[in-house]
Amino acid sequence: HKKDFSKDYIEDRFVSNPEVLYQNLDIDITVPKNLKYVEDAWNTAAVEMVPNLKLFTGMFDVLEFLKNDNYEIFILTARDARSTNMTLENLGIKEFFSGVNGAENNPVKPHPKALDNLLAGKPREKSFMVGDSDVDILVAKNYKIKSIGARWCPFVKKRGLHGEKQDPTYFADSTLDCLSIINDHLKSIN
Repeated sequence: HKKDFSKDYIEDRFVSNPEVLYQNLDIDITVPKNLKYVEDAWNTAAVEMVPNLKLFTGMFDVLEFLKNDNYEIFILTARDARSTNMTLENLGIKEFFSGVNGAENNPVKPHPKALDNLLAGKPREKSFMVGDSDVDILVAKNYKIKSIGARWCPFVKKRGLHGEKQDPTYFADSTLDCLSIINDHLKSIN
C-alpha cells in the first residue's frame, strides 16, 4: 500500500538515519515490496536532483588542495553510488575521489563496516569523516575516527548536529575550515 506524504509531513519527521526515518513515516521496510518501493523512489529522486546540485563555496578549493597534498578522499553516502557518481561528474569533481560507497553497499551508516569498506588499511588517526547529519557523526564514532560537523550545510543550520552519541569531534563553519582542522590535528599527532 503506497502512502502519499506532503513535504511538510516528511520534513517534520525527517532524520538522517533511514531506518528511523522509515519508522517515523510508519513504513514497514521489513516488507520487501515496501523497501523496494522506498529505495526506487529515493534513487529516482536522487537522479532527478543531479542537475540542480551546486558545490558549497570553497569546496572545489578544499578538494583540490587535499588531492594535491596526496590525501585520499572517499564518499560514504545514503544515496546510491550511481546518482552520486552522476553528481560528481556534473559538478566536475569526480577526479578528486578515490572511492564511493553508496546505499546499495551493506552495511550502511552508522555501522562501522560501512567505513571499513572504504578505509580498510588506512591509518584511523589520520582519517576524518566530514558530515552533515547525526548518522555521519555516529559512523565516525563507531569506526573510531575523528569527525567534522559541517555547519555550512543547510540541513545542519536548520536542525543542528546534536545528541550524546553524535557530537562531532570538531565543527567547521565553512568548507575551508576543514583544512585548518585537519592540519592542526595532524600536527598534534606527529
